[in-house]
Amino acid sequence: MKTITAMCLVLGLLVTAVASAATLEAHPQTALFDEPVSIAMHGLEHDVKVTLTLTTKDVDGDVWSSHADFFSSPAGTLNLSDTAPFSGTYDCVDPMGLFWSMQPPKGKPTLTFQVFPTNGLQPDAKETYRLTASVGGKEIGSTTLVRLLVGPVVSRRKIREGTLYANLYYPSGFEHDGAKHPAVIVLGGSEGGIETAAFVARWLASHGFVALATAWYHIGPLPKDMVRVPIKPVQEALGYLQKLPFVNPDAIGAWGGSWGGTLALLSAAHFNQIHAIVSALGPVTVGNGLDRGVPPADYRSVDASPFVYDGKPVPFVTYQVYQKFVTTRDRSLIDKAILPIWRVRGPILFIAGGDDKLAFSGIEASVGMSVLKAHHHPYPDRVAYYPNAGHLIFPGYFPTSTVLLKM
Repeated sequence: MKTITAMCLVLGLLVTAVASAATLEAHPQTALFDEPVSIAMHGLEHDVKVTLTLTTKDVDGDVWSSHADFFSSPAGTLNLSDTAPFSGTYDCVDPMGLFWSMQPPKGKPTLTFQVFPTNGLQPDAKETYRLTASVGGKEIGSTTLVRLLVGPVVSRRKIREGTLYANLYYPSGFEHDGAKHPAVIVLGGSEGGIETAAFVARWLASHGFVALATAWYHIGPLPKDMVRVPIKPVQEALGYLQKLPFVNPDAIGAWGGSWGGTLALLSAAHFNQIHAIVSALGPVTVGNGLDRGVPPADYRSVDASPFVYDGKPVPFVTYQVYQKFVTTRDRSLIDKAILPIWRVRGPILFIAGGDDKLAFSGIEASVGMSVLKAHHHPYPDRVAYYPNAGHLIFPGYFPTSTVLLKM
């Protein structure tokens, strides 16, 4: 018994020695949400097991956490930029692994990490993370990390003019610097409303763009359903940006997510003042519209076009026909519904996921690039392809453990 007591005492003294000498460092401690963090430790015993744990709450109050176990180096150091954990919620060398591998609380295995509240984002919106290090079950260090959801010097305006239901974001100095700056029209997806577009627009403004989050349906005076929706809001957004004194009218692009990507491509094909496109998971093939009053509320719900241009429905293919195309890759099945993207007067970037079972963005990006090549589109078009990603890809290091990247 005395021997066991002595061993426990020695072990306790060793942990205390490690704790007193070790330091946990994380830089920068406050940063925009897409900025990587460097995490390291010094003053450890050599070859000691160290557990790092990261926790945070999403905007709904749900607690998310991750953990990883490492062995310290012979020099008594640990650096996540060059060391993979031997166990934990991720298993590769990645300094941001603790962030993207965070798990939902027990009992909610399919929970989505809620990035922003539905009632809008406050000017000081941020997420707070607690990082701890422990050895032998005893905490030996901790620090707090703050991830800003919008840059500290971003101005904003609400625009409610006719069918233009939009939020404008831009670096605060732009109004007075006398320069003309690039601008982006930001379009959300089939979720409707403006929150997703506003999230992306704030991010772009935090990086130096003028960004106009533009709603196109399911909010305010706009159509309730994604059925024969006019593309007029995009045209009005373009006109609004062209009139701003700090915007370069020859440097206006559009970013669209999912169906917003399709709308961005459709709009740029008809409005030649849009000079660049990012289509994040947006099909180039137009499918069924979405009537929220018809269960189930998916793209098989209504046999009608989602968009109208110049008073005419945009050609589309039915869900059943499109699924046959996915199986056979017979382009003749969808040719009538492929957008005339070769008319876009600027480069197109497709962001695509190989595991996207909703919009098949990987397949659609291939179709898009083939169309552009066949029409000798004279711009540097390209694809950012992520073979293991699903339908929702956001900037930053948000948890990917549940449905954020899989759909």
